[in-house]
Amino acid sequence: MKTLPLKLDLKGIKLADEEVKLGPVGMSLRIINNVINVYGDRQVAGKHYRGFNKPDRRILYELMAKFRIAKETKCEALELEDKEAAFIQRCFTAEFMPNEVVSLVEANVDGMK
Repeated sequence: MKTLPLKLDLKGIKLADEEVKLGPVGMSLRIINNVINVYGDRQVAGKHYRGFNKPDRRILYELMAKFRIAKETKCEALELEDKEAAFIQRCFTAEFMPNEVVSLVEANVDGMK
């Protein structure tokens, strides 16, 4: 099992009104979800791949259920199975546009214990 922190220290970062409404946990979950979507819609070696294979979809469904509960309860960390943590870390290898908040989430993903 691994623990993924969802709480972000957003002091000093200028946020849009929508981001403020989401709060740190909601922003973490949205960024992780967006990165997963980017990874699922990637180009590898000149070929375009869309979506996930069946084992990855099963992991994704489990994660989405955990994300939904985390958002509703505003929990500050998620307990993930090793395969779920590895899946999220693999998705963060995708190319995407970084910013200050994304870098905080990526640091949390990289630092899962």
